[in-house]
Amino acid sequence: DTTVIDGGSGIGAYLQLNYASGGIVNTKLLGNGDSWLNSNYGNLGIGTQTAARKLHVYKSNAHPVMLERGDTSNTIIELKTNGTTRGYWGCSTTANFMVYDNDTSDINFIVNQDGNVGIGTDNPQHYKFQVQNGGIGVRGAATPNINFSPTDSNSGNADISFDGDDLKIISNSSSADIRIGAYSKLDHIVVRPNGKIGIGTDNPVSALDVRDASGSDPTFFVGHSEADVIGEAIRIGRVAPYNTI
Repeated sequence: DTTVIDGGSGIGAYLQLNYASGGIVNTKLLGNGDSWLNSNYGNLGIGTQTAARKLHVYKSNAHPVMLERGDTSNTIIELKTNGTTRGYWGCSTTANFMVYDNDTSDINFIVNQDGNVGIGTDNPQHYKFQVQNGGIGVRGAATPNINFSPTDSNSGNADISFDGDDLKIISNSSSADIRIGAYSKLDHIVVRPNGKIGIGTDNPVSALDVRDASGSDPTFFVGHSEADVIGEAIRIGRVAPYNTI
Protein backbone atom coordinates (compact mmCIF):
# COMPACT_ATOMS: atom_id res chain seq x y z
CA ASP A 1 0.00 0.00 0.00
CA THR A 2 2.36 2.68 -1.28
CA THR A 3 1.58 5.78 -3.28
CA VAL A 4 4.33 7.79 -4.95
CA ILE A 5 3.85 11.18 -6.61
CA ASP A 6 6.93 11.79 -8.72
CA GLY A 7 8.26 15.33 -9.01
CA GLY A 8 9.68 14.82 -12.46
CA SER A 9 13.16 14.44 -13.86
CA GLY A 10 14.51 17.87 -12.84
CA ILE A 11 15.08 17.75 -9.10
CA GLY A 12 14.10 14.17 -8.37
CA ALA A 13 11.54 15.11 -5.68
CA TYR A 14 8.60 12.95 -4.78
CA LEU A 15 5.90 12.43 -2.16
CA GLN A 16 5.58 8.87 -0.88
CA LEU A 17 2.69 7.61 1.28
CA ASN A 18 3.15 4.24 2.96
CA TYR A 19 0.89 2.11 5.10
CA ALA A 20 2.43 1.66 8.58
CA SER A 21 3.50 -1.94 8.40
CA GLY A 22 6.90 -3.53 8.24
CA GLY A 23 8.72 -0.53 6.76
CA ILE A 24 10.04 2.41 8.74
CA VAL A 25 8.43 5.02 6.49
CA ASN A 26 4.84 6.20 6.81
CA THR A 27 5.06 9.51 4.94
CA LYS A 28 8.08 10.84 3.07
CA LEU A 29 8.70 14.06 1.17
CA LEU A 30 12.04 13.77 -0.59
CA GLY A 31 13.91 16.41 -2.55
CA ASN A 32 17.29 16.40 -4.27
CA GLY A 33 18.07 12.99 -2.84
CA ASP A 34 19.40 14.25 0.50
CA SER A 35 16.51 15.84 2.42
CA TRP A 36 13.19 14.50 3.57
CA LEU A 37 10.27 15.05 5.88
CA ASN A 38 9.49 11.67 7.34
CA SER A 39 6.92 10.27 9.77
CA ASN A 40 8.22 7.18 11.57
CA TYR A 41 5.50 5.55 13.69
CA GLY A 42 4.46 8.85 15.30
CA ASN A 43 7.91 10.46 15.30
CA LEU A 44 8.63 13.26 12.84
CA GLY A 45 12.05 13.39 11.24
CA ILE A 46 13.43 16.25 9.17
CA GLY A 47 16.64 15.29 7.43
CA THR A 48 16.53 11.75 8.84
CA GLN A 49 14.64 8.57 8.01
CA THR A 50 14.78 7.21 11.57
CA ALA A 51 13.36 9.85 13.92
CA ALA A 52 14.29 8.94 17.51
CA ARG A 53 11.98 11.49 19.17
CA LYS A 54 8.67 13.19 18.42
CA LEU A 55 10.73 15.76 16.48
CA HIS A 56 14.19 14.85 15.22
CA VAL A 57 16.03 17.35 13.01
CA TYR A 58 19.34 16.38 11.42
CA LYS A 59 21.87 18.23 9.24
CA SER A 60 25.37 16.89 8.80
CA ASN A 61 27.26 20.13 8.14
CA ALA A 62 25.28 23.05 9.64
CA HIS A 63 23.04 23.97 12.58
CA PRO A 64 19.76 22.22 11.83
CA VAL A 65 17.09 24.58 13.25
CA MET A 66 16.38 28.30 12.96
CA LEU A 67 13.57 30.21 14.66
CA GLU A 68 12.88 33.73 13.42
CA ARG A 69 10.19 36.24 14.30
CA GLY A 70 9.39 39.07 11.89
CA ASP A 71 8.60 41.81 14.43
CA THR A 72 10.53 43.15 17.46
CA SER A 73 8.78 41.00 20.08
CA ASN A 74 10.57 38.14 21.85
CA THR A 75 11.23 34.92 19.97
CA ILE A 76 10.48 32.12 22.42
CA ILE A 77 10.12 28.37 22.85
CA GLU A 78 7.40 27.47 25.34
CA LEU A 79 8.07 24.58 27.75
CA LYS A 80 5.18 22.65 29.33
CA THR A 81 4.82 19.77 31.78
CA ASN A 82 1.50 17.99 32.23
CA GLY A 83 -0.31 20.75 30.38
CA THR A 84 1.17 23.57 32.48
CA THR A 85 3.57 26.15 31.10
CA ARG A 86 6.75 26.12 33.18
CA GLY A 87 8.95 28.51 31.29
CA TYR A 88 10.37 29.82 28.05
CA TRP A 89 13.67 29.89 26.22
CA GLY A 90 14.09 32.80 23.90
CA CYS A 91 15.78 35.96 22.74
CA SER A 92 14.82 39.61 22.42
CA THR A 93 16.13 42.78 20.79
CA THR A 94 18.59 43.20 23.71
CA ALA A 95 19.16 39.64 24.93
CA ASN A 96 20.90 36.97 22.87
CA PHE A 97 19.49 34.29 25.18
CA MET A 98 17.18 34.22 28.19
CA VAL A 99 15.35 31.72 30.40
CA TYR A 100 11.95 32.83 31.72
CA ASP A 101 10.41 31.10 34.75
CA ASN A 102 6.64 31.07 34.39
CA ASP A 103 6.09 30.11 38.05
CA THR A 104 7.88 33.24 39.32
CA SER A 105 6.95 35.38 36.29
CA ASP A 106 10.54 36.50 35.98
CA ILE A 107 13.63 36.12 33.81
CA ASN A 108 16.00 33.91 35.82
CA PHE A 109 18.91 33.80 33.37
CA ILE A 110 19.97 36.13 30.58
CA VAL A 111 22.90 36.71 28.23
CA ASN A 112 22.86 40.23 26.84
CA GLN A 113 24.21 41.25 23.45
CA ASP A 114 27.23 42.82 25.15
CA GLY A 115 28.14 39.42 26.62
CA ASN A 116 27.09 40.20 30.20
CA VAL A 117 25.40 37.31 32.03
CA GLY A 118 22.70 37.90 34.63
CA ILE A 119 21.00 35.59 37.13
CA GLY A 120 17.97 37.08 38.85
CA THR A 121 18.23 40.23 36.76
CA ASP A 122 17.32 41.02 33.15
CA ASN A 123 19.79 43.90 32.92
CA PRO A 124 23.36 42.97 33.98
CA GLN A 125 25.10 46.25 33.19
CA HIS A 126 28.29 46.58 35.19
CA TYR A 127 29.80 43.09 35.32
CA LYS A 128 30.35 40.14 33.03
CA PHE A 129 28.50 38.02 35.61
CA GLN A 130 25.89 39.55 37.93
CA VAL A 131 23.77 37.71 40.52
CA GLN A 132 20.81 39.67 41.88
CA ASN A 133 18.93 38.91 45.14
CA GLY A 134 20.92 35.78 45.86
CA GLY A 135 24.33 34.22 46.38
CA ILE A 136 26.82 31.98 44.63
CA GLY A 137 27.61 28.50 45.90
CA VAL A 138 30.73 26.55 44.90
CA ARG A 139 30.37 22.96 46.11
CA GLY A 140 31.24 19.36 45.45
CA ALA A 141 35.00 19.41 44.99
CA ALA A 142 37.44 18.40 47.72
CA THR A 143 38.65 22.01 47.82
CA PRO A 144 36.10 24.24 46.06
CA ASN A 145 37.75 27.44 44.94
CA ILE A 146 37.50 30.59 42.86
CA ASN A 147 40.58 31.47 40.84
CA PHE A 148 41.47 34.99 39.70
CA SER A 149 43.92 35.96 36.97
CA PRO A 150 44.31 39.30 35.17
CA THR A 151 45.49 37.48 32.03
CA ASP A 152 44.34 34.54 29.95
CA SER A 153 47.28 32.50 31.20
CA ASN A 154 47.81 31.01 34.65
CA SER A 155 50.46 33.55 35.65
CA GLY A 156 49.83 36.02 38.45
CA ASN A 157 46.76 34.21 39.72
CA ALA A 158 45.16 33.98 43.17
CA ASP A 159 42.65 31.69 44.89
CA ILE A 160 39.92 31.79 47.49
CA SER A 161 39.27 28.23 48.63
CA PHE A 162 37.92 26.12 51.50
CA ASP A 163 38.97 22.55 52.24
CA GLY A 164 36.60 21.87 55.15
CA ASP A 165 39.11 23.04 57.78
CA ASP A 166 40.57 26.31 56.53
CA LEU A 167 39.34 29.24 54.48
CA LYS A 168 42.32 30.19 52.34
CA ILE A 169 43.06 33.43 50.52
CA ILE A 170 46.26 32.83 48.61
CA SER A 171 48.27 34.84 46.12
CA ASN A 172 50.14 32.50 43.81
CA SER A 173 52.48 35.23 42.57
CA SER A 174 55.87 35.84 44.20
CA SER A 175 55.42 39.62 43.93
CA ALA A 176 51.73 40.10 44.78
CA ASP A 177 50.36 41.35 48.10
CA ILE A 178 47.09 40.41 49.77
CA ARG A 179 45.22 43.58 50.75
CA ILE A 180 42.09 44.12 52.84
CA GLY A 181 40.71 47.62 52.92
CA ALA A 182 37.61 49.72 53.36
CA TYR A 183 36.41 52.77 51.45
CA SER A 184 38.89 52.21 48.60
CA LYS A 185 41.90 52.20 50.94
CA LEU A 186 44.59 49.70 49.98
CA ASP A 187 46.81 49.79 53.07
CA HIS A 188 44.40 49.01 55.92
CA ILE A 189 45.73 45.43 56.10
CA VAL A 190 48.54 44.25 53.82
CA VAL A 191 50.18 40.82 53.73
CA ARG A 192 53.43 40.95 51.76
CA PRO A 193 54.89 37.94 49.89
CA ASN A 194 57.57 37.64 52.62
CA GLY A 195 54.84 37.10 55.25
CA LYS A 196 55.14 40.49 56.94
CA ILE A 197 51.84 42.14 57.84
CA GLY A 198 51.24 45.86 57.67
CA ILE A 199 48.32 47.75 59.21
CA GLY A 200 48.20 51.33 58.00
CA THR A 201 51.26 50.78 55.83
CA ASP A 202 51.95 48.83 52.66
CA ASN A 203 55.66 48.49 53.50
CA PRO A 204 55.90 46.66 56.84
CA VAL A 205 59.44 46.44 58.18
CA SER A 206 58.69 43.80 60.82
CA ALA A 207 56.51 40.73 61.21
CA LEU A 208 53.70 43.07 62.34
CA ASP A 209 53.99 46.77 61.52
CA VAL A 210 51.18 49.01 62.81
CA ARG A 211 51.12 52.72 61.91
CA ASP A 212 48.76 55.68 62.12
CA ALA A 213 49.44 58.14 59.35
CA SER A 214 47.21 60.84 60.86
CA GLY A 215 49.08 61.00 64.16
CA SER A 216 45.84 61.76 66.01
CA ASP A 217 45.03 58.28 67.27
CA PRO A 218 47.01 55.71 69.22
CA THR A 219 48.70 53.24 66.95
CA PHE A 220 48.03 50.22 69.14
CA PHE A 221 45.38 50.00 71.85
CA VAL A 222 44.39 47.23 74.25
CA GLY A 223 41.66 47.87 76.81
CA HIS A 224 38.34 46.80 78.26
CA SER A 225 36.32 49.10 76.00
CA GLU A 226 36.68 52.17 73.86
CA ALA A 227 35.44 54.41 76.71
CA ASP A 228 37.40 52.67 79.47
CA VAL A 229 40.78 54.41 79.26
CA ILE A 230 41.49 53.42 82.90
CA GLY A 231 41.68 49.80 81.84
CA GLU A 232 44.36 50.41 79.23
CA ALA A 233 47.12 47.88 79.11
CA ILE A 234 49.07 49.18 76.12
CA ARG A 235 48.85 52.51 74.33
CA ILE A 236 51.72 53.23 72.00
CA GLY A 237 52.22 55.77 69.25
CA ARG A 238 51.09 59.06 70.79
CA VAL A 239 53.01 59.78 74.01
CA ALA A 240 51.35 62.99 75.14
CA PRO A 241 48.99 63.31 76.86
CA TYR A 242 48.88 59.52 77.16
CA ASN A 243 51.80 57.62 78.60
CA THR A 244 50.07 54.48 79.86
CA ILE A 245 51.78 51.23 78.95
